[in-house]
Amino acid sequence: MHILITNDDGIFSCGLQALVDIFAPGNEVTVVAPDTERSAIGHAITISTPLWTEDVEFRGASRAYKTTGTPADCVKLALRGLGIRPDMVISGINKGPNCGSNIIYSGTVSAATEGLLQGIPSFAVSVDDYRKPNYNACHGHLRSLVERLLPFDTGRFLFNINLPSTDADRIQGVRITRQAVSRYRDVFEKRHCPRQREYWWLTGEELEHESAEETDWVAMKQNYISVTPVQFDLTDHESFQVLRNNGF
Repeated sequence: MHILITNDDGIFSCGLQALVDIFAPGNEVTVVAPDTERSAIGHAITISTPLWTEDVEFRGASRAYKTTGTPADCVKLALRGLGIRPDMVISGINKGPNCGSNIIYSGTVSAATEGLLQGIPSFAVSVDDYRKPNYNACHGHLRSLVERLLPFDTGRFLFNINLPSTDADRIQGVRITRQAVSRYRDVFEKRHCPRQREYWWLTGEELEHESAEETDWVAMKQNYISVTPVQFDLTDHESFQVLRNNGF
């Protein structure tokens, strides 16, 4: 199988190397990743500046490229520019979870979304630690999980996978989950550069996550691997039908 691997943490991310190490044995792996971190960039694509690409050496990969583009750019460029024809797209392993509303902002999920839009089975993978992730659970469970999920791919959704940052033997199992409702408090700190120009820095904190057992956040915090099928038809079909039935 030919697997295209990308991320939003950049070509030098330890999570990217972990993902290649997990899937390279027995597969052809091509890496196309941003040259620097592009976290929380969503599904942005580059249309007003050139995309620069450079071959790099990457352990375990048949080919590897770094590019100045976004995560979504990486998949588009791989398919339409570099002529890569993968059987599967995997994005990650992201440092930090992509649960709840994080999915909207995530470059990791957006790269997988681009694979979905191109009709390719696609997976987004994240681990629950922003600082020093433990990838042991990923090494122990991720490949077999993806292989189990592949036959259920219908082309209508991608699989968003969140793993606890822990050892493989501490994983309680796998849960099929839904996206949690989550809320955040955004804070913009006013700061000044050495030339006394004013700028703003986004900070903030998580306020709450929905506590239902079936949600991605709760499953991950209980040491389960969370698997959420995510679609990107944003139409509210119930409202669509109500409005049509009322003469609109």
